[in-house]
Amino acid sequence: MPDSSQVKRAVGYRVARIAGIALLALWVAWWTASLLVGRLFFDGSTWNGYPWPHLGLDFLHTWAAEHALAAGQNPYLMALPDPLHRPYAYAPVNLAFFLWTIPLVPAKAIILWDVILAAIVVVAAHACLHVRRDLGLTPIPWAAGVAVPLWSFPVVFAMERGNTDLLVVLLILASVRLGKTPASWASLAAGAVLGLAALLKLYAGLLLAALLLARRRLAAVGLCAGVALLVLATFPWTVQWLSRGLPAFFRWTGNGVSAGRHTQLVTYVHALSAGWDQLMALTGTGALAGRLSLVLATVVLLALLAWVGLAVGRAGDARRRAVELPFLLWTAALATFVPSNSYDYNLVFLPLAVLAVWDARDGWLAQLALFFGALVLQPFRLPLSGNVVLPLKLLVLLAVGRALVSRCVATLPGETRAHLINPDRALAERGAPDARRDEGAPGAAAAGRGAGPSG
Repeated sequence: MPDSSQVKRAVGYRVARIAGIALLALWVAWWTASLLVGRLFFDGSTWNGYPWPHLGLDFLHTWAAEHALAAGQNPYLMALPDPLHRPYAYAPVNLAFFLWTIPLVPAKAIILWDVILAAIVVVAAHACLHVRRDLGLTPIPWAAGVAVPLWSFPVVFAMERGNTDLLVVLLILASVRLGKTPASWASLAAGAVLGLAALLKLYAGLLLAALLLARRRLAAVGLCAGVALLVLATFPWTVQWLSRGLPAFFRWTGNGVSAGRHTQLVTYVHALSAGWDQLMALTGTGALAGRLSLVLATVVLLALLAWVGLAVGRAGDARRRAVELPFLLWTAALATFVPSNSYDYNLVFLPLAVLAVWDARDGWLAQLALFFGALVLQPFRLPLSGNVVLPLKLLVLLAVGRALVSRCVATLPGETRAHLINPDRALAERGAPDARRDEGAPGAAAAGRGAGPSG
């Protein structure tokens, strides 16, 4: 006969499944209505501080570039006929992903693109639920697991703008899948796929550091080779992008973000460098802000990456493979905190990373951090200023990083943080056999924290 705790878990699972189905139905209804009218319903109630009168502002930029290219024009040497009237802002490889838009009018292309974005989120959520199963974490019903990222503000914002950050999620999924094949060519290909991601979105270049920390050297070589080959293949266009398109992009986004500096941060931006700007202004050192804010933000975030990456690199092979997807998603999320133009649509990686590593059996501090983080990851605006919202987003990033460290090693009572980043020391002090020999053993899954992470 099941005990009371088993009954409670079963009831909780059923309630979560019903809630997930209801949330998915509401989400589908919300977006169906929005796509039919061409504008996000209740857009003025989200965290977005400047809702656009139609869907697909960023997507229309790429649509216009594709049509200029089809007409024999150079999208890097002209002001495109999109709402922002600037040269094309993205690397030439982006254009290869949108050739299908040429025969479509904007309204139909936007609908199809948002459906594609939603499908990527569903596939990514499904993969994250598999990670949870591999790590032995608290089971989450499929409907609830998919509803969580779909209802997050970064995903809603990305679909409202039609941005391409979710393509990086798709490429991370492809890279992880390739990395499961035990062959050198697969590791090189997995890295090359991430090299493509780094050209699609420059912040994804930090994935190179993640690969090196995770001891995936062949994949790191593949990333560098992939970037080099793609740049060489599109060299004349890449030069024009770097000299014309990218500077115009930074001028436009820099003006938008700077409006929130030195006074109050905006709620739809998560640039840590902007936070340093304001701190310096409040302490009377505003003259240093422009020179040091980006450096300080980078140093802090790289230290956080080193902490988590060392734990991943020192884990056993099976455990390291199990956490690879959330680690890469978390690294991409961390990278987006560096630039000053970090709008929240490029934070789509964070709710997926939360889904992959959260566990109901984590300590109360972790649960509290994710609870407060959920306040700013859900889509609807609360009476909180940007000065409060940015630290809460950082709190979620830190909580997920801490969870990743915990999943990389069996944590038993009496272990300290030193043990968490040095599993060999922890195992030696417990008199346990080496994790790298035990990872594949039938009893290895029981070596974790209670029913904790397994290889």
